[in-house]
Amino acid sequence: MKSEFPRMFNRPLIWLLLLLIVITIAIEGFRNYSSFDKVDLFHSGYPRAFFFRRSEGLVVAGYEKWSKTFSRLGGIMGKTQEEELIGRSASLPFFQKFKAEFPSQAVFLHYNGNARDPLQNKNFFDGHWLYYEGTQLLQDVPASSVEMVIKVAKANIFKIKTGRGNLKNDDLAICRLNSDGSPDWNHAEQLKLVSADYENNTLTVLRGQYGSSAKAFAAGKSLVSPHAVEGPWGDTNNLLWLYNHSAACPRDKNGNTCDDILVSELASKFNKGGEMSMFDGLEFDVLWNELKTENNTSSRKIDVNADGKGDNGIVNGVNLYSIGVFNFCKAMRSALGPEKLIMADGMTTQFQRGVGYLNGIESEGWPDLRDTAIIDWAGGWNRHQFWTANAFKPAFSYINFKYAQNIEEPPIERQRLVWAAAQLLGVGSTSSGVPIEKPKDGIMIAPLDELFAGTEQKRYWLGMPTSGPVRLAFSQPDLLNGVGTSLKESFLDKISGEGISKSVTEGAIRVSAARQNLKFQIGDIPAKNSDIVISMKIKGKPRAAYPAGMPRLFTLSSTAQPFKQMSFVNDKWFDAIFYFRDVKEASIALNVEIESFEDLFIKDIKVYAYPDAVYRRFENGIVLINPSRHPFTFNLDQIAPGINYARLKGTQDPGTNNGQPVGKSLTLGERQGLFLRRVK
Repeated sequence: MKSEFPRMFNRPLIWLLLLLIVITIAIEGFRNYSSFDKVDLFHSGYPRAFFFRRSEGLVVAGYEKWSKTFSRLGGIMGKTQEEELIGRSASLPFFQKFKAEFPSQAVFLHYNGNARDPLQNKNFFDGHWLYYEGTQLLQDVPASSVEMVIKVAKANIFKIKTGRGNLKNDDLAICRLNSDGSPDWNHAEQLKLVSADYENNTLTVLRGQYGSSAKAFAAGKSLVSPHAVEGPWGDTNNLLWLYNHSAACPRDKNGNTCDDILVSELASKFNKGGEMSMFDGLEFDVLWNELKTENNTSSRKIDVNADGKGDNGIVNGVNLYSIGVFNFCKAMRSALGPEKLIMADGMTTQFQRGVGYLNGIESEGWPDLRDTAIIDWAGGWNRHQFWTANAFKPAFSYINFKYAQNIEEPPIERQRLVWAAAQLLGVGSTSSGVPIEKPKDGIMIAPLDELFAGTEQKRYWLGMPTSGPVRLAFSQPDLLNGVGTSLKESFLDKISGEGISKSVTEGAIRVSAARQNLKFQIGDIPAKNSDIVISMKIKGKPRAAYPAGMPRLFTLSSTAQPFKQMSFVNDKWFDAIFYFRDVKEASIALNVEIESFEDLFIKDIKVYAYPDAVYRRFENGIVLINPSRHPFTFNLDQIAPGINYARLKGTQDPGTNNGQPVGKSLTLGERQGLFLRRVK
């Protein structure tokens, strides 16, 4: 008798049932693979707030008080590793227990992306660090582990009492030279600088430091180099050695670069069985796009490609450091998979451009750490919106509310504009919290009223957005009368620049140059002696020598206001906005500059003579921003007809957050933001 098995599987119903089973298994597998649907911070509404860094320092209070304090928002971010600060691993058991007790809370690692404590250098080899251009050894050095004096060609490249606070001496390394004069980091030793005699070109050093062993080195055939460093971040901590993230980083005997080791190390901690496998992701602090040598007090240059010559990351006109950092972001995503959030600093153009691999950015301060005047309003807006549009999904960025040390804080009304900006941008907000004078029930810190509904103490109190951010300027007449949208050939007459070519192609302006950064001017833009909001769609071809996904920097300024407002550009259309306050001229010219010479495309250019006032409605409230230098009145009856609003009732600024209802219109002072709750 023949089997009925093949005939049975000819039946369409059976195949349909099998298909449904396969789809169900795939969906369930994804749900188990991704934890995002289990974390309230990503889907429970706004403000999307969590505690930043205080959580790591207050573990001394004991777990009970600590968990009561930090379980009231959407999660915590802090250090549990000792790559930067000695003793931070003490917080790891607290973070692990917290995630087990509150699985719906987000838990993130804060991790230095540029550098680490040299005492934590396991698995790295001597060529994995960045060094300033070194100097020749002039006398033979024996393999001795004692303190000794060594003679070099130029002692003045080594610094005494350097670093943050001028508390440290340079760390340095000595290595053998190859026959071509380049450093041989396979034969090297780490040293500590005790003192320097600049007149006699001698250095007093401690041999065999940071886990290395003393070796013999020959005069004229050896190089002594200062480490490129940052920090120390605290008086009791060490200088941090900069990773060689560059695309030209030397490889160890196993063929590994610095980033190969770093990615493997972090993946082992985050993936299954690792000590942070239950964490939701990490944020790379200070991960640069271009080398910044903050402790460099001379003209020392960093050597990224180990040829013995300083280059600061730029080799043959190409930023090899930037490319290496981009590839590091790509490798981290591959190692951690889609189930972990990866973020990094992104508040200025100096920081990484790992677009497409990272989920988003941290803006440390907003628009940045020092911009208390909110000068870079448009740049701050464009950075976040570009990342939201282009990040690895799910996109998640946040504003870390803080200011740089020694920066005087602005009035609280202007600080509130920053808190409000996060809600309009659709990004997270962090709160270090306000210390409570008399802790109640063990709770040591109060979140900002705006992030916790004031005296109601309710997280996610705004609910979900019912609209995107609404720019009131866009409801005004376009001063270009549609010419910037139709882009007829006559519009090209407004564009001028040395060495550029221009044309109208498929409804967009195409501008390119020969072999330099693309610069040009768009003239005769009407301004009407007013605040001016300019919107445009931009995209550009990738730079030839860089990864295709790495965006280019785009800036726009005017002849009247030279401050460069920035955006990023890639091969997808992006809606960029620019804002010029208090323009005194009837017309202006716009100065455009973009990295490299490849084609740039612009379309849908519109100009509005109006303040860039913006609002966003939520289920349970509304958030308003006036970034102009003049008071602005919002017509709430027109914005939200039939809905009544009231102020929050708070304790930190009761003059503003007094709980009182507001009327049909509301006036905000210059550079102010406001949160209102919906009255039912």
